[in-house]
Amino acid sequence: MIITNNNKVYEKYKSDYKIYYKECSFKEILFYVRDRVHEGHILLTHPLSSSIKPNETPYKS
Repeated sequence: MIITNNNKVYEKYKSDYKIYYKECSFKEILFYVRDRVHEGHILLTHPLSSSIKPNETPYKS
């Protein structure tokens, strides 16, 4: 499952993967992921920002 607030990620992968997309803030999407982990889901990877600083982009996937 891909969890994202990035519309481009949603459009690219929606036909290939189970995807949860919501227009929301960076903080809200992290809270959503946290809640899924507390329900027993396993986090396989974390949202990498590469060289982009967290305050420079509102998106996480």
